[in-house]
Amino acid sequence: MIILVMTYLVMAPIKSPPLVGLEGSYAIKNVNVINIRNGEVESNITILIDNGVVIDLLPSGEYRSRKEFTEIPAKGKFVIPALWDMHTHSLKVSPQIHHPLFISKGITGVRDMSGCLDQNDSYWGCPEDRLRWTQQALAGTRVSPRYILQSSYQTNGGNEVPAGFSEFFSLNDKEAAKKFVAYYVNQHVDFIKTYSELTREQYDNLVHFSSLNKLDIAGHKPLSVSLTHAIQSGQKSIEHGRLFLFECYEGIEDFRQLDDPIAHYDAQFMRQLLEHQQNQKCDQLMTAMANSETWWTPTLTTLQMGAFANNPGFRDDHRLDYIPYVIKSLIWYPDANSAVDKGLDNEGTYVRTDFFEQAKIQVERAHHLGVKLLAGTDNLDTYVFSGSSLHDELKMMVDAGLTPLEALQTATINPALFAGMQQDFGSIEKGKQADILLLNSNPLNDINNTSDIDGLIYNGFYYDRKALKKLDQFALHMAQSIRLNIRFLWNALSSPLMRVQLAD
Repeated sequence: MIILVMTYLVMAPIKSPPLVGLEGSYAIKNVNVINIRNGEVESNITILIDNGVVIDLLPSGEYRSRKEFTEIPAKGKFVIPALWDMHTHSLKVSPQIHHPLFISKGITGVRDMSGCLDQNDSYWGCPEDRLRWTQQALAGTRVSPRYILQSSYQTNGGNEVPAGFSEFFSLNDKEAAKKFVAYYVNQHVDFIKTYSELTREQYDNLVHFSSLNKLDIAGHKPLSVSLTHAIQSGQKSIEHGRLFLFECYEGIEDFRQLDDPIAHYDAQFMRQLLEHQQNQKCDQLMTAMANSETWWTPTLTTLQMGAFANNPGFRDDHRLDYIPYVIKSLIWYPDANSAVDKGLDNEGTYVRTDFFEQAKIQVERAHHLGVKLLAGTDNLDTYVFSGSSLHDELKMMVDAGLTPLEALQTATINPALFAGMQQDFGSIEKGKQADILLLNSNPLNDINNTSDIDGLIYNGFYYDRKALKKLDQFALHMAQSIRLNIRFLWNALSSPLMRVQLAD
């Protein structure tokens, strides 16, 4: 009997989020439209939306009611383009625990930075999963953001590849790199995700064959590869806020030559990084990056966890209720405890807070020098909350020195430009997709107002406050569901990819 119950809990389908959006043609009346390019605000505008597309923006005095348009009163409210999170990771259970929170928080586009090898995985979302979720969302049969760009599995030089998978995934030679790229071309991915421990030779082989096949390189900049070389190689984006902390360190070349650099990455080394930054070199690197086609996704959210892991207020975030308790107990809490335990330098000072603050300084400096920025959260990482953490990321960018408008651009027009989709997305204009976030207050006055959401238009569906709350409540219910937690644990333990990661 117990076996039957467990089989049911593991194998039976889990409910999907309710289809609470209302499809139709809409007129958003008397709203303030924020021009995301220059920050100008047009007041008392009526936006006409048909078949999910903005067909007109006109002064409300010129609008005459038409029976085919459902009117949304919006006097005193503000609209911005719906937001995109440009660094996420999807799981097989993402439809239950991530998707409803993305939509309820106004995130309609995500760039996923994970994938699979040549076997379907029980834990990770694979390209075919994300393509299917997106197709179903656009057909109106599923609640999901658009997965705008597809990624390979992270390639890390071979140590991430379990036994039983094709040998070419380990990138042992140039022929393997050729087969590796050819495999992902057939998987319809858009870029190869690089990770920290790739060798320079492996990286160069990937760059060569990816370029021949018109695939981009994006992800971590391998430790063995200088930022200058990554830029010259045409890496499309580099992830995480540690980028310039490492590259501007005066001892970076010696660090690269260590047999196992990552083993030396401890609290005292972090302190050395901070104390031996070369500002002139940093400016030169940032200027070179600004003059290239390489973008930066700082994901300050990932450094924030370490910075405040010793702060009880941070650790007791009310959003933890939306995280399945298996994730909290087995991953998040131990990870945060480890950050605290390993956060003291030789002087007994907690270094991770200083590390975070220096990263913010470098984000502002890089932006000032013209480096192109994208907002991303590293959804799945410890204390990164689906949907709402993107709003945190925008606030941290403002805290770093960007204006609210500049921060908003990193989650709207910048991602659209990065993806080559600016003709359809990224701003509220006639002829573009009507993915529109309706806010109660002006985010240009206070970036926190991006969280003051009154409604969302996405793919021709209108989600009012009640509908968004239902999605929020569904995600809360799923996080507390015994079935969902058992399914998550089973999926993780059944995944060869995860077993390798857990053993590392």
